[in-house]
Amino acid sequence: MRIVVLGNESLQLRKLDKHLIKMLLVQVTLLLLFTFSHAIQRLYLTFAPNPSPQSLQDPVQNLIFNLFTLFSFVASEMPIYIYTLSGSTAFRNTCLRVVKTVVSKIRCH
Repeated sequence: MRIVVLGNESLQLRKLDKHLIKMLLVQVTLLLLFTFSHAIQRLYLTFAPNPSPQSLQDPVQNLIFNLFTLFSFVASEMPIYIYTLSGSTAFRNTCLRVVKTVVSKIRCH
């Protein structure tokens, strides 16, 4: 299958492709940052020596671990925010079109 695009449409598709690639790179970077930090913290807790009972180190480590766990959950919910907030009109228009299609099909039945 070959798609032939003429003139202004070709320029618009290139701009859209660049924008989508930029959004994807932001998403992958944030996903790696949020999940990789959790893995490093877990690895540290695995190999770190056990603190003494009077030490403040254990609660601090647990707090940091819980924060990184929260970040890993945020990473799984992050794409929808990236797409809607920084996705320009491409993602929002597509979402709106899908919602309108679903609503029209529901009304017909």
